Amino acid sequence: MEGLNLGGLDMAGLSLLDHFSALRDPRQPGKVVYPLPEIMLLVLCATLAGAEDVVEVRHWGRKKLPFLRTMLPCGSGIPRHAHRCDATM
Repeated sequence: MEGLNLGGLDMAGLSLLDHFSALRDPRQPGKVVYPLPEIMLLVLCATLAGAEDVVEVRHWGRKKLPFLRTMLPCGSGIPRHAHRCDATM
């Protein structure tokens, strides 16, 4: 099976986490507590699981933290909703 080719970029072999890691994070590096790929993974997974707002995303993330840590370290745990809003605006 051939990989997806978007605008000359071969997407074969790239995972969703690779794509999250490639995103530019506009926040000041010295102030980042929660890496953008971890926030994106949390929001995506929680949304797919039915979370409809930031409170539900945080609740889902706290319950599923061991699952999230199978993919990314999540060393600082689950961010408060203010952190997610700052990173995703």
